[in-house]
Amino acid sequence: MRAEVLRRVLDAGKVGRGARVFVRHAGGWYYGDVQCSDAGMVLQLAGGLHDARLIELGYLVPVAGDVVRCGNCKVEFVGGDYLAMHRRRRHDPRKPPETVIRDAQPGELAAAMVARDQRALELGSAPAEEAEPDDPLRKRNELRERERKA
Repeated sequence: MRAEVLRRVLDAGKVGRGARVFVRHAGGWYYGDVQCSDAGMVLQLAGGLHDARLIELGYLVPVAGDVVRCGNCKVEFVGGDYLAMHRRRRHDPRKPPETVIRDAQPGELAAAMVARDQRALELGSAPAEEAEPDDPLRKRNELRERERKA
């Protein structure tokens, strides 16, 4: 029934090329060259082959009402809640900026691990591989071994 209503809307020309829609299911998918990474983000339909299917599946929803704009990156959203989520995720000053991940060159990862271990030793803590857990059974066994030797 829902798909039938959407087909009628699409056939009536209410949602077509240039129509404003918002992203309901955010993730790592793209609409054209725009990454749909934030829910509630407003887009314009480009008249692509699968626009109707994206609307039927609920990935894109026609905008009905006012939109709000992010003050930092000027992206439009359908509501304040979506904008608040976007701001926390993309522009929160307490969160370090996302780093660009690139392929490591041969030997670069090993050199970085050695440098990390050296920094940890300089600060007075051992790397996780060398750190000994606080195990009461091991302590008991060590005490018994010392008593046997004494």
